[in-house]
Amino acid sequence: MLMATYILGPINFLRRVSVEYPSYTWAVGIGIIGPIGAVVIPPIRRKYFGYIPSEPIPTTYPMPKRPRNVPSGFEDPE
Repeated sequence: MLMATYILGPINFLRRVSVEYPSYTWAVGIGIIGPIGAVVIPPIRRKYFGYIPSEPIPTTYPMPKRPRNVPSGFEDPE
């Protein structure tokens, strides 16, 4: 009987809270699904839907493949 109290007590509490405060129940449920989805969904997208990630955005400006022309006329006056 004591073991049933330890098992049924939290279950009854969760049932009561889900009825009295449904917004908390939905918030916790969605909050739990988020990290699980972050781990599970990307492999499914790659395997079944053929998802190919786009190439990364460049973080630097590409250097031109020509000799650099030094500008003239902008020297400091002496």
